Amino acid sequence: MSYYLLAGTIITGIGYLCAYESNRIIEIGVNISWEITKMVSTVSEYLGIDTNGENYNFMNDEECLEEEECDTLLDKNRNTFVKYYNIKTNTSYNVGIDDIEENEDMDVMFLKTKVEDEVFYFRLYNLENLEKVKFNKVDKLFLQVELIDKDNNNIIDIHHNLDKFYIEDNKILDTDFLKWYLTYFHKSKLPENYELRIFDKDINMFTLEKNEYIIITNEGYNKQYKKLI
Repeated sequence: MSYYLLAGTIITGIGYLCAYESNRIIEIGVNISWEITKMVSTVSEYLGIDTNGENYNFMNDEECLEEEECDTLLDKNRNTFVKYYNIKTNTSYNVGIDDIEENEDMDVMFLKTKVEDEVFYFRLYNLENLEKVKFNKVDKLFLQVELIDKDNNNIIDIHHNLDKFYIEDNKILDTDFLKWYLTYFHKSKLPENYELRIFDKDINMFTLEKNEYIIITNEGYNKQYKKLI
């Protein structure tokens, strides 16, 4: 009999909550949903997984020529993200376009999107004119990119995810980029004393030192030099 009494009490309590505490139930549900979302985001960032891959999209230039809404690629119906990385805390974040505000923690920034079935990242230096960003994909540039720790001669192959960055006008493989890239995709830290050994698509081999980087062009790439202060 006590079981029936207990069941009746529970059902009555649920009924009371539904009838008189609906706002409280909604609040609890929202809080639980938010905590789950934060947990999934944290796990996905750690694993380097794009959990929103099916929900955002951009047009490339050829598609844009066939559309009348080329100037509104970042409208509110598109779930597009800015990904930024803080070097000091060694953490990266996804922030929606409508919620993003530039701050001093943004050491490395990308506009992350999806073109057809491929995810791409475009390097940002500020948050102005995001609606004008074009994801113009170029052919695969490098066959192999090796990170060499010059102190112990340890070598890591890091080229597997670089196809996500083969976008015209992208800046890649500088020191700040590598700090984020290695953390996000390889779960490792950038050595203090390193160089990159690269084989391009024409089987040319060259090296990048820590004061050098790559700018991607519509015809290939340019090796650039940054003066160290």
